[in-house]
Amino acid sequence: MLKWPPVVESWLYRDPAEHCDALLARAAKLGRQTAPCTPVPCHPVRDRYYTMARRLHVKQAMKGRR
Repeated sequence: MLKWPPVVESWLYRDPAEHCDALLARAAKLGRQTAPCTPVPCHPVRDRYYTMARRLHVKQAMKGRR
C-alpha cells in the first residue's frame, strides 16, 4: 500500500526558512498593532456551602419566595 503525503497548501512544501522569514516580515509589517493575548481568568473556586446556599436561593426564587 502506498502512503501519500497529507494534502496541504502549496506553501508548506517550500523551505522552512522561508516560512520563518515570511512570518517575521509579516510581524514587522503589522508593527505589532494587535493587542497582546490576555489569559482568560478561570472561574472562582467555590466551596460546597456556597453551592448549597446558591441552590437554595434558586429553589426559593423559583417558588416565588425570596
